[in-house]
Amino acid sequence: MNKAPHPKTQAVQFENIGYLKSRFTDEELAPLRKEVLDVSANFEKSTKHNNKLAGNLRHSYLLSDEMHRYIYRLVAPLVLEFDQAFAKYVTQNSIAPENSPIYLKELWANFQNKHEFNPPHDHYGILSFVIWLKIPYTMGEELALSPGADSNNNVSGKFCFQYTNSLGDICNHFISADRSLENQIMLFSGKMKHSVFPFYSSDDYRISVAGNFAIKGIND
Repeated sequence: MNKAPHPKTQAVQFENIGYLKSRFTDEELAPLRKEVLDVSANFEKSTKHNNKLAGNLRHSYLLSDEMHRYIYRLVAPLVLEFDQAFAKYVTQNSIAPENSPIYLKELWANFQNKHEFNPPHDHYGILSFVIWLKIPYTMGEELALSPGADSNNNVSGKFCFQYTNSLGDICNHFISADRSLENQIMLFSGKMKHSVFPFYSSDDYRISVAGNFAIKGIND
């Protein structure tokens, strides 16, 4: 049916909270890559973070206080952009934003092996983020070797946000998390459910760094 809409008809969309996406340069991420490389060279000397995470991964480790400070300076401007983009979400969820500074509560690196995954989960704090440092496959390679290659919904290797719409239905927003996503960051509400599907096409680690922003006096 191709009938044109009535000139007095207007479609009104409900407001929703999305996510902020940005890209860092190699230079900006160089200190982070160096620390992550040092961690991967000797897992035994690093502090495991697995017992605080939902991920079904063998290797998740906290990063240093120095890296906390560096990543805070790098990502904090995006927190302000998120607040502007999504109807003052951070401000509205702060009791007294001028007296309750946001700080980086936790920062950790994930070294995801083939077949490992993150089930649907949310995070602590007001905002969370993930930075992809290394993804050892293209989506074409991954989907071709996936056990879901003949499925009508092949999700191998993908990242997914889950949210409810205005009817209460659960919706999935899939992101093709392949090599093209390296150096990119996604910043989202800590309450946003998300998951990471397993991959099958590489024996290398898929490496990401994640963190949670909290508000002093509220999340402490």
